[in-house]
Amino acid sequence: MMTLKFPSNLSSDFQGVQFIDIRDQLPVNPNYTWTQLAGVRDDEVLNTLVCHHDAIPKRMTTKYSDIKLASRIATAHINSKKNHPKGDAGFPYDLWIRNGNIYWCNDIEQREYGVASNNGYTVNVCVSGDYFHGDTLTPEDRRALYVAIIILKEALPAIEKIKGHGELVPTNCPGYGMNHVREDVSALEIKLELEEELANNLQGQLLNAAALNTRVNDLYGKATAPGKFQEEAIRKLSRVADIMRSEGLL
Repeated sequence: MMTLKFPSNLSSDFQGVQFIDIRDQLPVNPNYTWTQLAGVRDDEVLNTLVCHHDAIPKRMTTKYSDIKLASRIATAHINSKKNHPKGDAGFPYDLWIRNGNIYWCNDIEQREYGVASNNGYTVNVCVSGDYFHGDTLTPEDRRALYVAIIILKEALPAIEKIKGHGELVPTNCPGYGMNHVREDVSALEIKLELEEELANNLQGQLLNAAALNTRVNDLYGKATAPGKFQEEAIRKLSRVADIMRSEGLL
């Protein structure tokens, strides 16, 4: 079973985002799970991440906690006869975002009914709200959406496309601009790569500094102890001192 984890290299701008596993808290159809109803997919074929909204206006859900609203969405799908006489298996998205937090709702390998005729190769991220009829992404939800995408891309190296639901089949979902999302995620990935490279370079420099410190101490010990190595140690220390003076360090 695939494990998802919050990226450790995100900047402080994203540290307020919470990643919460609620897979065992959501209602499930008593007749079957998603695995039993629709099967599973191999990680290697999951190459497209699809963005959604749940199409429920925010003004209508303010009285519900995040878990309560997610449970109501799952129950509505279980009770729906649109796809099966006994209803869907449960919550239809892998990750769901509300109030700036990311909720892990299904095992990624399971095939859900996220995008008609496209469920064999897609993973689904949903932001709570109706963005086609007036709601707008808050900065908190937008940050959480980007982190959710990074989480899935790190877990699924085969992902090469980020699409809106409506870019695969005719629908008003997700209602927010996908070009904006793709551009921001691309910029974030570049930033993370540069920061990782800088961190690695800094680590290398620190290791070099530690090695230099060890070597200088060794030379000092030999230079201050009479013996066959004393003259050569003094010569090498003098060379180190010349270099440091040329750099303005002495």
